[in-house]
Amino acid sequence: NIRRNNNDVILRLILVMTLLCGPLLTSVRGTPRLRREDKKEEDYGDIMKKMVAAVELGMEYLSRDYASINVDGLFGMRVGQGQIIEAAKECKSSPSCPEKLQGQLDRLAAEIETTSQGAIPYVQFEDEDYFAKFLKTINNPYMLPYRPTSMKEVLDKYPAGSEDSYDEEKGDECFSRIMATLEENGKKVEECNITRSCWKMMTAKGQSKYSITHQLLYFIIIEK
Repeated sequence: NIRRNNNDVILRLILVMTLLCGPLLTSVRGTPRLRREDKKEEDYGDIMKKMVAAVELGMEYLSRDYASINVDGLFGMRVGQGQIIEAAKECKSSPSCPEKLQGQLDRLAAEIETTSQGAIPYVQFEDEDYFAKFLKTINNPYMLPYRPTSMKEVLDKYPAGSEDSYDEEKGDECFSRIMATLEENGKKVEECNITRSCWKMMTAKGQSKYSITHQLLYFIIIEK
């Protein structure tokens, strides 16, 4: 389905923009804004061009200084890289997707890989122990499946929470357990080790902000 494929590419690029370019784009004069009329079928090509241009701008900024990229930034880049790779696949399967766009998406994925590899030694130097614990979150792209979802249906079923109580130390332990980087009784735990306390923490209802993003991250890593 051509329309479905084009929608998938656009939505993936929006996610990448959010991960890589959000703070940057808000301060860049002249960044194209999407208008209601841009949603027409015949405008999809123009929308994708704008999306790609925005992502390219974000990557140009990030690739200037590998040393300034921390673990969180590198994680965002890896999620974005996976979405770019999947967007390229969607684009190639759509007869209406221009070859030029396909090439741009492939180049972007390659550029993110280069930047990620360049940043890894600096992240490791910053904190060797933390790097070892969370290497699996930043060592390759996240190939996350796209599932069309109505936001209204989700919000009706799961209203926005207001709690933001997150224990950073306990959270790191839970992440280390599922990645098998936690040492317990002199040996590493097995992969996907989930305790009752971790499950309770990561599925607690009514969370928001920092807490809910880490709940989401927990299940993203499990899926990876």
